[in-house]
Amino acid sequence: MKETVNLLAAAFALLIAVGLGWLAWIMNQPEPVAEVVIPKYRVGYPLLEKWLSTPPKVVCSKSLPKELTEDMELQCRLLVVVTGLGQQQSSEEMVMAHLDRLRRAFPEAKSATVTKYNERADGHYPSVYDTSPYYIDVTRSTNQEMVNDFRHTVRNASIDEIDYVIENLEFKMDSWKNRLSKIDSSSVSNAQFLADTAFLKQMPAYISEWVRLKRDWKEFSEKNPDIEAARIQWASFERKQLPVLNAYIEGNQSNKWSPNHKGVIEAELPSDAALYLQVEIAGRTLYLPLNPPGDPRLGLTMASLAG
Repeated sequence: MKETVNLLAAAFALLIAVGLGWLAWIMNQPEPVAEVVIPKYRVGYPLLEKWLSTPPKVVCSKSLPKELTEDMELQCRLLVVVTGLGQQQSSEEMVMAHLDRLRRAFPEAKSATVTKYNERADGHYPSVYDTSPYYIDVTRSTNQEMVNDFRHTVRNASIDEIDYVIENLEFKMDSWKNRLSKIDSSSVSNAQFLADTAFLKQMPAYISEWVRLKRDWKEFSEKNPDIEAARIQWASFERKQLPVLNAYIEGNQSNKWSPNHKGVIEAELPSDAALYLQVEIAGRTLYLPLNPPGDPRLGLTMASLAG
């Protein structure tokens, strides 16, 4: 009987030892690592498309500190007002279309022809025995220096430079008229004079179109004081806060996505980072915040691509 008890005790002790060993083995096993799923989004920007000079990109960088968050909000608010995103700005669009039309409708160079005696190389006119014609036509085109001088003023003129354009065109017109008044009256020079004069005769009507554009823009600005105030505030923001804001985002950039062959941008948003839409508007690089599901003010959308 005693042997049976000892046998059972030994068996029980063995079971306990095995159980404890198995438990210790289980406890020493590494915990399974949960798979990290990084959210992925398709980014849209329908309201911005007409303003973009190059395809945008999505940039992954750090979240902004408080002071830069305030600057970012100011940037977005001013951009919405200045561009009129999501609003009916038919009057402004008409003014801008007029500006674009004026830049493209620059007066063309003119040509003029005069008839002169056919003077030979030796300085004598043809004799009665010479078969050369007594008269020949001489044609000249507007002095290219003159054309370029005027065109340079309007080539990249913006809506805020209308006064400068008008004053400069008027100044150049008077200056060139003064130069033409001193031109030689010989036949060849006379052809040049006529071509240059014909070009200058187009200028008063062309300048009057700029004056009309100035009037239309003034009328629009008076009816939309918020836009004019926002333009002034934007000029200050662009000088001071914008360089600092861009430097922070670019200095902490960790990834970037460009549009695919279908023109679609798909980007990942890690939990410890932030996404920004990098755009080029009017020659300026701007970074706009991307937060799901997007920003209706700027027309930004973020559609989740989760399974």
